[in-house]
Amino acid sequence: MTPEQFIQYLMSFLGGGFAVAVGNWVNSSVGIRRQREIDHLKGQLQSLYGPLSFFAQQNEKLFALCGAFSDAYTREIVQKNWSQDEKTRASVRADAETTIQLSNQYVVRVVENNGRIMEILEKGWHLS
Repeated sequence: MTPEQFIQYLMSFLGGGFAVAVGNWVNSSVGIRRQREIDHLKGQLQSLYGPLSFFAQQNEKLFALCGAFSDAYTREIVQKNWSQDEKTRASVRADAETTIQLSNQYVVRVVENNGRIMEILEKGWHLS
């Protein structure tokens, strides 16, 4: 038997198994890579984009509430011609101050949320 024939027989014998092994290796490496991508995307959603979305949506709703309070304040307090009676004026002033304080509390919450957003961005910069 010549060396060429020996190599041909050896390759015939090993060829099928070798092809299957290479195919399994390729399939396994593709699966591992996909799993890493999935894990990375899960990390992005759980640690970065999910929390960012939560705080951004909350800020949006808080700003909408502030706008509604501002509109109500203008409509119910500023645009009305109130009596010159001191008791009435004191009551209106107290209502106005309560409305402004509540609206300011919403803005304080927005500022706190923005601080949390910055923390999330600083901690999760590697996920973007």
